[in-house]
Amino acid sequence: MLFIVRLCDCHHAGCGMVFAAPVRFLALALAAWAALGVFSCGALAQTDGAEPVLTSAPKTKTIHLVLKPEDSKRSDSVRTERPTDVIARLIVDYRGEDRSGNLVGFAAVLFPDGRLEVIPHSDIVLMEETDESFRPLDAEELGEQLSAEAGAGFKILKSRHFLFVYNTSEAYAAWCSKLFETLYLGFDKYQTQRGLNLSDPEFVMPVIIFPNREVFTNYAERDMLSAEGIVAYYNRVTNRVVLYDLSEEETAEQPRKGRRLNSQQIAEFLARPNAELNVSTIVHEATHQIAFNRKMFPRTGPYPLWLVEGLSMAFETPSKDAAAGWNRRYSAVHPNLVRHRQLISYLEKMPADPIRDILRSNQFEGNLLDSYAVAWGLFHYLNMKQPKKLSEYIKLVAQKYPYQKYTPEERLADFEAVFGDDWERFYKGFVRYMTSIK
Repeated sequence: MLFIVRLCDCHHAGCGMVFAAPVRFLALALAAWAALGVFSCGALAQTDGAEPVLTSAPKTKTIHLVLKPEDSKRSDSVRTERPTDVIARLIVDYRGEDRSGNLVGFAAVLFPDGRLEVIPHSDIVLMEETDESFRPLDAEELGEQLSAEAGAGFKILKSRHFLFVYNTSEAYAAWCSKLFETLYLGFDKYQTQRGLNLSDPEFVMPVIIFPNREVFTNYAERDMLSAEGIVAYYNRVTNRVVLYDLSEEETAEQPRKGRRLNSQQIAEFLARPNAELNVSTIVHEATHQIAFNRKMFPRTGPYPLWLVEGLSMAFETPSKDAAAGWNRRYSAVHPNLVRHRQLISYLEKMPADPIRDILRSNQFEGNLLDSYAVAWGLFHYLNMKQPKKLSEYIKLVAQKYPYQKYTPEERLADFEAVFGDDWERFYKGFVRYMTSIK
């Protein structure tokens, strides 16, 4: 049996959402996310033929890659024209033969702009190891590529770790820059305190900011089935966070009167009650980007979905007092009260322990709001009560080979290897702690 990768679920809209009407918009956003089938770990399917052969260990080869031109009918998340002759990094190579003796399988390739793509061998003309060095695009080169793709009117702002390609006021781009960099500092402090010793990002992290919801939606719906109710998302394939100018939102309470051009106007808008929750969505998606780029989780997967989402939800709540909408002293330990309320409501009506179900799963099913709440609660509980073991678990699950199968039984076994298998005791402690949060 040959294992090949399904190409349909190649990115993650996260829980990007508009909270102006929390129940309605959250449900819409999560429905869109669910339709994509999770920002996948590259689930492997089986087909008739020989057993696969792993011909390349992960991240060991720089290759000269020549590809067939892309099929114009293809509609995946990579909207930029794929280079047909490029120096790239071979992440992993699975190959075998079908019953007719034809080469089948795929190569996972990392491109200089940070895009990660799974390419069927049928699309590869030449793939050979080279002595040339793999060189990520620098900020100027990546900025030129993204601004050309985004369209006329986009400018570039480079911060220490991020590249912002924007068609907004300079004040809003600067606000985003400060928000993202402050989050990066908070994340770095968190991983250092937890002894994770993560690597620095290899690529400058790109962020595209559109001027309004309409333009954002037109772009986003080439990445997902529907962008209704979503204000930001992270695409794990292209490695981009995509959002739009929240300060341009027009509402009945505060009609828009033209572009907000200075930091005071932006701050006034973002001081509205609903705006803080929108900012938390941006923070959630940016946390995904940082965690993957710092290799807390492999972009190729596999990884526990609850852990990826639980971490981002731990960072969701910005500070109203900080100029950037974020508290520089934040250490990702404060309860997320929105998620907590949802979790308590769920636990009150849930007759059995829901934790093992979410540990086994590589996608959230059923009521997605409840699934997100359980994921947040589990991460927060372990982060507060067993932080050393949580770090041990994060390191354990980060060691998986690219695109390997990760069965429900293996997911549960990995958790039990670190935290034990006394589930009655664990669940009682979890519920006791969650109900003590006020």
